[in-house]
Amino acid sequence: EHLKTRFSITLLFGPADKKGENINDVGVDCIRNVSLKDLMMRMKEFQFYIGLDSGVSHLAGIMGLKGIALFHHTNPLYWRPLGQIKPVIVDKNDLNAWKQVIKPL
Repeated sequence: EHLKTRFSITLLFGPADKKGENINDVGVDCIRNVSLKDLMMRMKEFQFYIGLDSGVSHLAGIMGLKGIALFHHTNPLYWRPLGQIKPVIVDKNDLNAWKQVIKPL
């Protein structure tokens, strides 16, 4: 709720994301089952990206977006996106192993 008062928020849902089916009522823009071309057109409008360790995070990085990618099982030393997408570790059991990749934005 706090973010919605200050920012325009867009959520992306893929075909397997069943949990997001009822999220239209919260007042954010939702993108569902979009083509890669259409996704790239929409992402050009974004000022900041937050996502998981995924292909979309890599796409955001090569498109020049600033943002963060959340990592859990994969090591961002090897798999972080290129560009200005900074890796953030969400594995509470092994934060020290990847501490060196966590940098301020």
